[in-house]
Amino acid sequence: MGLINSFIQKTKLRIWTVDFAESIEGIDENEKQVLKALSKIDGSLSKKELQAETGLSRHYATKSLEKLITADYVLEEGAGRSTRYRLNRTLEQKVATIKQRAADLRITKEIN
Repeated sequence: MGLINSFIQKTKLRIWTVDFAESIEGIDENEKQVLKALSKIDGSLSKKELQAETGLSRHYATKSLEKLITADYVLEEGAGRSTRYRLNRTLEQKVATIKQRAADLRITKEIN
């Protein structure tokens, strides 16, 4: 009968998380709240949904969105009442998101 030798390897993994909204200089607290709300979702929000999520008034939500759109942090989709807002993710961020979702699907498939 064979002998099995097992060695436990110790791995340390340090993960630094950076709050996207907090890492941007030159934006106010309202704008940070908008970015945080948009970063929580994978998609877009209407202005009313942003107001509900952040607690900002219509005036401050509009003002914050205008500044973030001008700075290219947020994209505006649609027009009028159907306007939606989402984070302007770079190509690298999109590729990383797709890779992570593919990895998550593989893990889920292996578990089931």
